[in-house]
Amino acid sequence: MKMYTRQEDQGQIVEISYGYGYDGTAYRRTFDRSDRSETWESGELDWDEEPEGDAGPDHVPCVLEWVPCEAPK
Repeated sequence: MKMYTRQEDQGQIVEISYGYGYDGTAYRRTFDRSDRSETWESGELDWDEEPEGDAGPDHVPCVLEWVPCEAPK
């Protein structure tokens, strides 16, 4: 899975990255540089709100609810 980090979330102590699984699931990774902790969340995409085509590097996936999960393999 390819992850991307929005420009406004880069270079921060807490960095947030997003990615899409092959099954249509969205993932959010939060990395805290202060203690090197990492958390993962997943969510089902709301296709009614998700833009068509390439939404660009500053797009946050349209997810109704983020749920904690294990890091995807």
